[in-house]
Amino acid sequence: METLHELQLENREYFMSAGGQTYDVVPCLNDDEDFIKVLKNLAVAPADQHALR
Repeated sequence: METLHELQLENREYFMSAGGQTYDVVPCLNDDEDFIKVLKNLAVAPADQHALR
């Protein structure tokens, strides 16, 4: 598992040295309380309640 240090500094250096122009680190979705609530609701709701409409 990468640490924030590796993602923000080391991997950015690798990316930029390989010709990359823009490097952003996106926060993990599973670190957001609202996202976890949605996952919980999907897991406990009957399947027909969360079908795409």
